[in-house]
Amino acid sequence: MVDLNRQTSFTSKYHDQEKIWSGHSFISYGDLKALLAELPVSAEPIPTKNYTKWWCGNLDQVYGELFFNLIAFESILKDRAFPLNECYLMPRVRDNNFMVEFGINYKTREGKELSRTFEILRLDERNFGIFYDKYTNSRPLL
Repeated sequence: MVDLNRQTSFTSKYHDQEKIWSGHSFISYGDLKALLAELPVSAEPIPTKNYTKWWCGNLDQVYGELFFNLIAFESILKDRAFPLNECYLMPRVRDNNFMVEFGINYKTREGKELSRTFEILRLDERNFGIFYDKYTNSRPLL
């Protein structure tokens, strides 16, 4: 069932914004869970990019998985002395898909600027999907 009120609210609130938020760590963003709860149900839950991993669950589960991955990746970058240029939240409205992109822009020791993104969308009234490329120790960040 499509929730037109939630779609209208989300679209009117974020359609003119390039970014919802930008900072140096996702820890400093207010309430990520409240932002996820605002997401309308997507008609066809297809992310904007090809990700190697996806996971779904209810709001609490997806919030926990997302927050764990964001903070873990930030920590890995900092441990490797890769400066974080920006952490950001970006609304993505495409056709009848409503997503929030979580991104981390960073610089390698060689000066190459890279980005890692995660996308969240609502599958139905209870379930959300998270799409990401999970970092593993066997794959270099470069």
